[in-house]
Amino acid sequence: MFTVFICRQAMCLCKSSYRPAADAEFALRLELHNQEIKKQYTDAKSSYDKGNTTNKKQEMKASVQEVASQAASKAKVVAAEKNVTPPTTAYQFEVSWRGLSGDSGLQASLLKV
Repeated sequence: MFTVFICRQAMCLCKSSYRPAADAEFALRLELHNQEIKKQYTDAKSSYDKGNTTNKKQEMKASVQEVASQAASKAKVVAAEKNVTPPTTAYQFEVSWRGLSGDSGLQASLLKV
């Protein structure tokens, strides 16, 4: 039955069907006392766990960066809303208007001031 594990490993035609930990676990159930299978199972399981840990860390990092980006943009909007001062000249109005060109809500608040 160890040949099932070796054949699947050798074929490796489809990466999604290649599951070394599952294959080694199955082979281990069939041959409980085979030390080579136990070693392969341990190696495959540790590689799988290491890969999952790496993927989770990358997902977490991306998530943290996204939240930080959203917080920074929200902080900019709040600061901009608080700092909207009435322009005293047409030039100041134009500069403020262009500075707020990406946010129509802030442009509306500039018109209300």
